[in-house]
Amino acid sequence: MEKCKLSEIELNKIYKIISFENEEVVVKEFDNIGITKGREVSLTNVGLSDPMILKIGDSRVTLRKKLAKKIIVELIK
Repeated sequence: MEKCKLSEIELNKIYKIISFENEEVVVKEFDNIGITKGREVSLTNVGLSDPMILKIGDSRVTLRKKLAKKIIVELIK
């Protein structure tokens, strides 16, 4: 499967969160908003795209690209 940083994902494709850079810090930051390993995520906005608007489960989450660069995802659809 194709891996990339969350900051590089394409519109309307589905990815799975597989890892984080600097696990200890990032996991604590993202756990509260549903960004966890194994979750499916997709990009829902176009345009300026910072912050990114992501669909995670049934929720929409905004995330700055600077933080999205710390999340490694894998294309699944």
